[in-house]
Amino acid sequence: YNKIICVSEDVRKGFYKLYGTDFDVVVLHNVIDEEEIFNKAEEPLADLKKNADEIQLLAVGRLTQQKNFAYLVRTCGMLRDHAYKFHLNILGEGPEKKNLQMQIRELNLDDRIILRGFVSNPYPWMKMSDIIVCSSKYEGISTVIQEALILGKPIVTTPCTGMRELLGNSEYGLIANDSEEGLYSALKQLFDESDIMNEYKI
Repeated sequence: YNKIICVSEDVRKGFYKLYGTDFDVVVLHNVIDEEEIFNKAEEPLADLKKNADEIQLLAVGRLTQQKNFAYLVRTCGMLRDHAYKFHLNILGEGPEKKNLQMQIRELNLDDRIILRGFVSNPYPWMKMSDIIVCSSKYEGISTVIQEALILGKPIVTTPCTGMRELLGNSEYGLIANDSEEGLYSALKQLFDESDIMNEYKI
């Protein structure tokens, strides 16, 4: 091969760690069509019932252990136990669906969390949401977070691969400590401090 291309700086570092530095490795982020995202975000959501007094959370991705949605569900249990008003929509299909459904039922979160399944156009969901959440254990670089930035959405994420590359040291989105308590604390901060939420929108 003449060149090896990685989707993030963290991936390049991981490649060098595994195979050494005797390779021509460059970083090239995924190409994203901003105009298409803005246009698709304008499509209506017919089946959405949104309560004005609830913070709308959104997570997008395949229902796999990598995406760690079980972590997010437990965090939502902590938010509910501390009397926060919110609703979480999760867009995606995958092998963890039954486990997540069972966990949601066991934690009595059926009225707070909905698994929406596969959605061909997630951008209207992003547009109407107040916070985009990423609970992943690892990523190459998160396309969902890049799209959320384009739409001006506040972000809360675990410190998985590529997030500091996209968000700096929490300048452009809140990178939580790597624990359920850390994710809870980051969400709580945005729930409690609307001025910080507005700063992230800008």
